[in-house]
Amino acid sequence: MIPVYVNDIRCALKNKCYFTALSLTLTLPDICGIAEFPNKPVSERYITWYDKYLGAYMAHGKGSLCENDPWLSGEIVYNLRNTYLHQGNPGIASDKVKEEVNQLDKFILMLGDGTVLQTATFNIEAGRKEKITFRAIIVDLTYLCDSICDCALWYYENNQEKFIFNSHVITQEEFIHPSEEALQFVQGDVCANILNQKLEKEGSTIRFVENPNHRPLARVGEGLGLIFSDEAMKQRFLHGESTFSFTHPFRPMDLVETRNNDMKKKQSSPNVSKEKREAQVRSFFGRHFKKQIYLNKKEEIIQSVLKSKTKQQVNNNLMKHFTNREVSTIYQRLEPLIKNLPGK
Repeated sequence: MIPVYVNDIRCALKNKCYFTALSLTLTLPDICGIAEFPNKPVSERYITWYDKYLGAYMAHGKGSLCENDPWLSGEIVYNLRNTYLHQGNPGIASDKVKEEVNQLDKFILMLGDGTVLQTATFNIEAGRKEKITFRAIIVDLTYLCDSICDCALWYYENNQEKFIFNSHVITQEEFIHPSEEALQFVQGDVCANILNQKLEKEGSTIRFVENPNHRPLARVGEGLGLIFSDEAMKQRFLHGESTFSFTHPFRPMDLVETRNNDMKKKQSSPNVSKEKREAQVRSFFGRHFKKQIYLNKKEEIIQSVLKSKTKQQVNNNLMKHFTNREVSTIYQRLEPLIKNLPGK
């Protein structure tokens, strides 16, 4: 996910969406920090990772050779992360900074082209024995984002084995018309897998076995496939209006319970409804029949399947609209869809 985040950050900067870029940028040390130091507290792993991999570069980039000048340390950036992401304030709470050299009197973010990082320290004699110090940093937001992005991307590319992203992110197009790779994911019974993990954690001997007909994510895709196959229905859906009701994709009744290896049906699965079957067929057609010769007779192919109770009937119905050679090709493509129908 790091490359995806970095790409989004740079797109935001390119379009001058500065604070959008800053928000995501400030989470990168969080992500890399937990990969490097999974057992440390949040603040410690954030600051330690930043100072270890980026600190020397930031310290070298100071605008003055003065050793006592402030610099963009892990503590400063973590402080910015907290005030901005938690309070919406892109500034620094200087009283929470432990390093004296970085206890800033003024922190300024500049919205520019990424070339500015200036630090300043002034000592003013207030009396014979009193000396007042003023410290300030001016940092270009683009410079800050680019520096953290470059470092996080380098770290990810060299330590990918440390990253575990337990998430599933797909586009709407992939969901409605999944690729072969995506289909490998939705073919499994996701509910059964998750429930079994919870049962095992609790020490239970009960297990659910996969039902090949229970594919919750695929069912959602089939439902959306039906909606998007009809322009009027699609527009109603996109505007938040009611389209139609279809069986909820997550149905515990499809699971088979086993106790001490003695399997029994928890609830018998009902027959597939006409509405659901039509959604399944239309979704399948959209994924596997993209040539114009098939699109011209879309309804004929779909109805040939919907009106058939056996594989032979599918073949006979197709023969009414296509040549023998065309029927052979179409039938082969339909095999995954009609494999459960009786006949050969």
